[in-house]
Amino acid sequence: MARAVPRKLIVGVVVLTGLAVGSAIDSRMPSTSDVLERPFLLHTALGEKATMRTAEVRVAEVSSARSVLSGGREFASAGTWVLLDLEILALHEPVLISGMELHSASGHVYGGSGDVPFGCGTAQPGVLQNCRVAMEVAPADLVGLELRVPASGEPGSPGDDLMVVDLGITPDSPVVTSPAQRTEVVRASFGGAS
Repeated sequence: MARAVPRKLIVGVVVLTGLAVGSAIDSRMPSTSDVLERPFLLHTALGEKATMRTAEVRVAEVSSARSVLSGGREFASAGTWVLLDLEILALHEPVLISGMELHSASGHVYGGSGDVPFGCGTAQPGVLQNCRVAMEVAPADLVGLELRVPASGEPGSPGDDLMVVDLGITPDSPVVTSPAQRTEVVRASFGGAS
């Protein structure tokens, strides 16, 4: 004759199994502080648009130069000026895209405030803005550069969108092999809605 298993024992086994499964799931989930300390990465490539919380941004073209002209002044470099042609469309309210950084494969970070005036103004909702940004980079760091654009305008902003653009710069790219002698960085131009 089969012996009946007491109900309390079955309930106890089910409860312990549930606790073990819950504990295993919880250990694999990121903590609230982990989520809030890391940005939401939006990976894209040259020519592709990324939609961040504040704006749609596209790096339309990348080029390079030995010196840049801005505001009637020439800025020469022992390195290379990387020129980024951007398209920006603010989504809900006016936005200034700032805090951009170039990250090299070797781990160097370029960007921040520099001598060359920023070429992008405040983008308005519904009005596509085209602008050019110049950042000085060591020639050895050109290959593999990535542009990082924070939605908040502050580099390293936790818990917010961060656009990461592979600029597609290879050893045989014109950016590396044939930078222009001089290029002008002009203020933003505005077009129709995208």
